[in-house]
Amino acid sequence: MDADLRDLLAAWMGDEEIDVERRAALLARLQSDDAFRAAFVAEIRLLGMLKVVQSSEPRWLRLEDEVGWSGKERITAEALADRVVQSVSARPRLWRPRRWALAAAAAVLLIVGGIALFRPGVAPDGQTGPASEPPQELATVVKLENVKWNDGEGLKPDEGGVVTAGRLRLRSGRLTLAFFSGVALTVEGPADLELRTVDRVFCHQGKLRARVPAGAQGFTVLAPGCEVVDLGTEFGLNVEPGQAANLMVFKGEAALSLVGTDGRSVRSALVERAKAVEIDPRTARIQEVAPEVNRFVPVPEVRPQNLELAATYPAEVLRAKPWGYWRFERLLEGQVPNEIVGRPGLRVLGGVRLDGPAEGNRWALFQADHSRQALLMDGDWAPPRAEGYAIEFWVQSDALGQNALVSLIDRREGPEENHVALLELTARSQRSPFEPCAVRFLDRWPPGQSGGVNVFSRRNFIPALWHHVVGQKAGETQELFIDGSLVASSPALPPDPADAVLTTPCRLLVGRLKQKPLVPNGQIRPFEGRIDELALYERPLTVEEIRQHAKGRVPTGPGMP
Repeated sequence: MDADLRDLLAAWMGDEEIDVERRAALLARLQSDDAFRAAFVAEIRLLGMLKVVQSSEPRWLRLEDEVGWSGKERITAEALADRVVQSVSARPRLWRPRRWALAAAAAVLLIVGGIALFRPGVAPDGQTGPASEPPQELATVVKLENVKWNDGEGLKPDEGGVVTAGRLRLRSGRLTLAFFSGVALTVEGPADLELRTVDRVFCHQGKLRARVPAGAQGFTVLAPGCEVVDLGTEFGLNVEPGQAANLMVFKGEAALSLVGTDGRSVRSALVERAKAVEIDPRTARIQEVAPEVNRFVPVPEVRPQNLELAATYPAEVLRAKPWGYWRFERLLEGQVPNEIVGRPGLRVLGGVRLDGPAEGNRWALFQADHSRQALLMDGDWAPPRAEGYAIEFWVQSDALGQNALVSLIDRREGPEENHVALLELTARSQRSPFEPCAVRFLDRWPPGQSGGVNVFSRRNFIPALWHHVVGQKAGETQELFIDGSLVASSPALPPDPADAVLTTPCRLLVGRLKQKPLVPNGQIRPFEGRIDELALYERPLTVEEIRQHAKGRVPTGPGMP
């Protein structure tokens, strides 16, 4: 790295104090040398991106005050960079660690052309969820492919099992993990992988393939002498002891750093989509090479289990007298018909399709990267909140994340889509403070306010497996059942004596948080996976009914709940 650039970055971040003459020389070059200024801006962009994804609670300076920029002003990234440089020149005493925050914020502006505001996770109405410490349980095993473990100590999980922090040593084979943040990680042996936290692993040896969804950016893979920080991407990393490592980015971008013996970055690079680099910490070299996809672990093919139900299952549900019941066995004029005569069907929107074996039970498949897909009831339902109601279904998720399953939205016209009830998957991420790998059940009244009662399943949900879910309001209690067991309950909202109306006609939306197609993606929360046997009840189900329905699945193999 250029010595002037190194000193300028060190002073910018507050790592070093420099004398007046040296400072004047650096500023003169910064203002007169276009290539030097571009290199400086590129470095603070990368450093800022690293700071963004690695900070859980960043506290940004107001750039409007610091560099005279307003969020309402239209300005190019180059012009904004010039203003940052001018602000440095004009303020000699700002060469302090607080400049780091300005660097990070400026980098975000250079990336997206506006201020990225991060705050604790927010529910659909803006309600802040409860904070919690990172869990000791980090991931579940989605797939084992001919895995042979090394002898001795170390984790040796089974398929479908939960994995805690610790060491995974594979002699051969492949292992795919679903982290509770939503990250999918495939490891190919021989491998030695240290699981440290839900968003941080150390690869001593092996081949890795990481897929990081939106909201889980910042997933970090460390290796001897280097680290890779995800910026919302899919990447592969090959690590062999005593040899140069190889990194390829398949989607998005990843930030790569060479790390010295003191743990500090000595060189960094931003690796973009379809690019590959060779990393040699011994010579402090990062060299772009021809991308060779076949050198890296392929995306695993995870075949979802079929949902095989007893022949008596539909009769058991109908015996409980649901208001509506959808089995997803067929389509009639673009709708999934209601098994209750005279009740509305579910209209198919976007990429939803029916799937399953030609002979046997079928289900609704919500595909990846189809954010507009949903099922919308062609009619209204007013849940009897005073007496109680129940929402029941089977679900199999292909990925972890904050994904809406079933929404009940106030039908009354207006600019907002206000929820009366919501069932969704949650995951620990920068956008969500909720329990990782949980099911959330929300009941709210009135729908336009930010109140409501949440209950969580506390990580009882395992991806790639079918789960039976019931969320219900039973009089003065709100309950959540997973696979026939009561996993959470809470006192329900007490009725307001002054409120003569305790319910409202609702739209039933499946697989998506809100119906409007143009809301920000964080407020869509599209589901990816399968949903089946959806039923609505105008009363709470009994514990025995719930257990009986959960037992309706025919055992098909290991890992079945």
